[in-house]
Amino acid sequence: MRWAGTLLVFLVALLAIHLPQGLGGVSDDEDWSFGQSAEVCLLQSLFRSEAGSDGWRVVGRKGEEDPAGFLGLEYEHRALRASDSAPALPWYFDGSGAGLSRDLVGAYNGQLRFKLWHPEQPPEGTELAEPQGEGEPDVVIETLCGFEVTLAGVLRASRLPQRYAVVLHEEAESWIDSRTSRRITSTAMLEALSNVRSVRIRGGLLRGPEGARLSEVRLVPPSPSHPCLTL
Repeated sequence: MRWAGTLLVFLVALLAIHLPQGLGGVSDDEDWSFGQSAEVCLLQSLFRSEAGSDGWRVVGRKGEEDPAGFLGLEYEHRALRASDSAPALPWYFDGSGAGLSRDLVGAYNGQLRFKLWHPEQPPEGTELAEPQGEGEPDVVIETLCGFEVTLAGVLRASRLPQRYAVVLHEEAESWIDSRTSRRITSTAMLEALSNVRSVRIRGGLLRGPEGARLSEVRLVPPSPSHPCLTL
């Protein structure tokens, strides 16, 4: 009967609307796909296991490991927790051991996405605490060619999780070429992404004892639904 067929279609549509998102292969994790049906990640560190840090470590400004002997790194639920106990030079989360490919040119005009926050801060608080290493970069791409690509002025020491999406393109962000101390050119940016040694995200932002959390690190290529910036 015609009315029975109509009722069946209605019930199927109703079921589709109320079907839980956890079914059908959709992840329960936060959606970073911005409406895309699938997202390719050139690097992904979600820190889901207590067994390790997904290859991440804590280093000093030039990549030296625990330069002052005060840094601690441990796993926290879906995040890495790093802390310091005294004023010192800025320190960084370093992803050189996180399965980075040497050639990341496919990330050109893509994004480095991550969450970062500082639940433990000096007694003076964010407003009164003196920033440490003022002018030091917040994100560093170290290359195998002996130079760095750096970006400053993007992070802030918030007690609540902050989401960052840094665009890997010379026109979209103020990336600096360490060889010239000037804005990087498109040719140099492609050279850097073709010869990546490590990616670092600054964790040490304040003077005095502090604790930082890093989570949901993803390096994604440009979305095919958005026009790429041209050379």
